[in-house]
Amino acid sequence: MTLLIRNEEDLIAENILFHFKQGVDQFIVMDNLSSDKTVQIINDLGHFIPIKLISQKEDNYNQSLWVTSMARTAASKYEADWVINNDADEFWIFPGLDVKNYLKSFSKDIFVVELQRYNAALIEGNCWEGFDAHPCSSTLFEKRSLNSMGRPLPKKCLHRASTKITVAQGNHTISGFEGQIVKCGNARILHFPYRSFKNYQAKIRSGGYAYANNKDLNLSIGCTWREHYKIVEKKELLEFWKRLKYTKDDCISAKANGDLLRESILKSELVKLRRFWKQKQIERESKIMLDFSIQAVNQRIRECLVSVKDLHCNSSRSLSKNNLPYLIQGPLKHKELLFDLVESLSKHDPLSRFSNLRDIFSLFPTNQALLDWISVLLRIKHSHSVRRLRNHCADKNIVVYLSCQKYLERSLKSSISFEAEGYKSLIVIGSNENYPETLGFEFDGKILKLPVIDDYEHLGSKVFYAYLILSLCGKPKSVTKVDDDIELDDPKTFSYCLRKINNKKIQYFGHIISPTHRNQCHGWHIGKCSNKELNHRGYQYPMTIKYASGGFGYILGPLLIKECAIMYLSMQSFFEMNCIQLEDVFVGLAAQDASIEATNFEKYIAHITRREYPDVLYATLPGLKRNKN
Repeated sequence: MTLLIRNEEDLIAENILFHFKQGVDQFIVMDNLSSDKTVQIINDLGHFIPIKLISQKEDNYNQSLWVTSMARTAASKYEADWVINNDADEFWIFPGLDVKNYLKSFSKDIFVVELQRYNAALIEGNCWEGFDAHPCSSTLFEKRSLNSMGRPLPKKCLHRASTKITVAQGNHTISGFEGQIVKCGNARILHFPYRSFKNYQAKIRSGGYAYANNKDLNLSIGCTWREHYKIVEKKELLEFWKRLKYTKDDCISAKANGDLLRESILKSELVKLRRFWKQKQIERESKIMLDFSIQAVNQRIRECLVSVKDLHCNSSRSLSKNNLPYLIQGPLKHKELLFDLVESLSKHDPLSRFSNLRDIFSLFPTNQALLDWISVLLRIKHSHSVRRLRNHCADKNIVVYLSCQKYLERSLKSSISFEAEGYKSLIVIGSNENYPETLGFEFDGKILKLPVIDDYEHLGSKVFYAYLILSLCGKPKSVTKVDDDIELDDPKTFSYCLRKINNKKIQYFGHIISPTHRNQCHGWHIGKCSNKELNHRGYQYPMTIKYASGGFGYILGPLLIKECAIMYLSMQSFFEMNCIQLEDVFVGLAAQDASIEATNFEKYIAHITRREYPDVLYATLPGLKRNKN
């Protein structure tokens, strides 16, 4: 099977797994300038599926030349009997899910087999992981499928292997062969050209640009790409997308008239294949993690041994020599438990035993390999949510609303002011699901939903859980944390602050206060907690020397976000103590532990006029204000 791909991270694994399961022996994959995780996914699959990956750097979509080259290579180098020139959005379904047995039924005089393609139906209200249609979710397909120009969708062929054939532009037909063509009705191709508007727009943007670069092609070739490229940034493309969707009533009528066909085998098979694929990835990544963890533990032991000057002297016993067994037993226990963890992977999902994972990490919290492994686990188990979060946050200044389900609407309303100026925002809420044993999240492009208790007393856990996810999966340039009633007031001032912070690589920025534990106001929480007993209890933990007030909002750089993530992983008992959590104090403790300086905005940008401060509405970061409502 040949595949010409570009930015197909949302379904390339499913495509290759599904066709490998049906008996495809070899994949020849040409990547054309992917900028997402497509190549990484191909390389991961290549550890147990025969894949030849080719990199194509030209940006002129010379599809005929490129696919012809792959098809001929399949014949000459891999001695293929048959070749399927596939696209990433096409899923071929053969009788009994057995392509080899299917192809044996054709006599030798048949060279080409044509199959019909069926577009996945887009149904209003049906959304899976941000997609309107996807191989993992769609079961309804248009019996009479059309292309984007409203013309009947052309059939597609598979063919006997030959070094003489030429694949036509469009990748639907071939020429240069002798033999018969047969149309086949007992196999079909499920087609997913329309998965989400954002995905389709990006594909038209890159494909249309590439077609425009190819001066050798007749302008009539690739007309579907060219026509939509003309409107790719206009509202007409969105209007086209809306016309694709079926209402619930449309579906009822279309099914009654036989206009939609139901095919569920792809969805059901992908459930099993994705589970298999994830387990394979986890096994491989776990071995890598274990190897690097052993190296880290051994390095720590060597450092401890070097520090003992009288290690081989029997006549003296220094303090460092006396303490040596205790210095190394934490890392050694850490290594022992990691072996147990990896051995149990076939029985237990490590992300459903988060407490155990945190305890293991706490024994040796400098083990970067374990931190990286947790990040990889999230990418494997929550691939689409991680992809959306990364695309939303990576290398951007993100505004994070710390909210709850009760005040979600207020956060959504406040965030509009930032988004109107081009800022990315996300809203953090809890879900009360299986806390604290689950590591995972849901992200729909706006709301980050965490398996944390969604009440006031667990505020610190919710915030630090969010920082853990952002550090491992989001990779933002900075996080501006605000409460749900804060909105953008003066874009110019706020933008100035962010530029200064980014240029100076400031990691901790806000309204800095330094209360001692005795002088702290111990009653902020009274009347807000779901556990009424906490109304009789103050803040029963040490204060940091100084910290940025959470009420004003504060800005964190990536180094401090990571330190907060490490603190949350390694101090489970601290976060589970039975008292109120002051999240801003906890951030200050993380900064203090990492020797990260807190920068006071009052001094740093003293020349900026603060509008009406100290009016409570402007007791915020510069450029922001509280919503009066």
